[in-house]
Amino acid sequence: MARSLPLFIEPTTTSVTASSSTPSSATDLSYGQAGVAIVASTAGLASLGGKVTLTIRDGNNMVTSPVVYQVEFDFTSAQGSSDVQATPIPCFNTPSYTVQADATANGKGFSFGVALQKIAIEG
Repeated sequence: MARSLPLFIEPTTTSVTASSSTPSSATDLSYGQAGVAIVASTAGLASLGGKVTLTIRDGNNMVTSPVVYQVEFDFTSAQGSSDVQATPIPCFNTPSYTVQADATANGKGFSFGVALQKIAIEG
């Protein structure tokens, strides 16, 4: 049985304006690809205060694509935050994201990166 080592995909940082209105469409992760697992994420807010929810779906349809990862970053006491998964979360389609801010974080610059791991295939 052949085994392959996990291949980590170097994340790029995505910057958006955090909005308290519901996003109208999901945006593909520019570095995402099918057959990946979500390992960790880091995020920053331009100025202190507020919370931002990052949602990643397995696909780019906000209605039918399943949510595989969702985390709320709390910037009430720090401008940076991170979240590490105990177990990588598989994503079999090109992942996409939506960002939702609370009223305090609304309109502030939000940046994030997601560490993705290529799913190893054994055969």
